[in-house]
Amino acid sequence: MGTEGEKRPIRFEHEKKPNFKVAEGSWESVLVGLKGEYPESVFGVADTDYWEEIEEKATMGLKKACFQYFLAGVGHVTLAGRVVNSNPAIRVKISLGEMSTGERNELVDRFATFLYDRYPRKYRERIKK
Repeated sequence: MGTEGEKRPIRFEHEKKPNFKVAEGSWESVLVGLKGEYPESVFGVADTDYWEEIEEKATMGLKKACFQYFLAGVGHVTLAGRVVNSNPAIRVKISLGEMSTGERNELVDRFATFLYDRYPRKYRERIKK
């Protein structure tokens, strides 16, 4: 395998570093931040009981939550897609044929555009190029 003092090359860089875990409450903070910008009719859930638990778990502002996802390597479009895909009301609309794939993609794009401005400047400058 080599001499004792010789370092072996690392084959997979991502195995070298542990995956970054976003801070607790980041997900809920993103949801609450989007809900504040978009009415429940756009977001798909107007149920107070649904939002009450989420709002209790939100621990930071939207910019800090987006920073957590930036540190984890999650881009604004990916995060917007996760929000839409995790929304139970939207999933039901898609399964019933009440929302087309194009409408779903438009919603992801709207959320992504909103989230883009909340990501760190360094991220925005990097993806602009």
